[in-house]
Amino acid sequence: MSTGQQCDVVEFRPGLWIVYLESMMDWGEDEDGRGDGQCLLVRQPPQPTAEDAYTLLRDQHANPGGYCAAPYQPHYQRHATPPPALDDL
Repeated sequence: MSTGQQCDVVEFRPGLWIVYLESMMDWGEDEDGRGDGQCLLVRQPPQPTAEDAYTLLRDQHANPGGYCAAPYQPHYQRHATPPPALDDL
């Protein structure tokens, strides 16, 4: 059984994979019974691969039911806001 949360594993820098997980705080707020789609940075150490990041998430949290991986792309990173306190993870 899974939580059905949206889960994105993002390579923020080459070899630095982090996890964003949909917040469950606002589920059921809109007319479709969905939340606001807000994703939160999961407070876990960055991992060297997407699979490692998801495995660590799965070992420490409820199963979101899969994930989407987004490899590093420099042209997208110019507009990306760094995750808060990434160096402290």
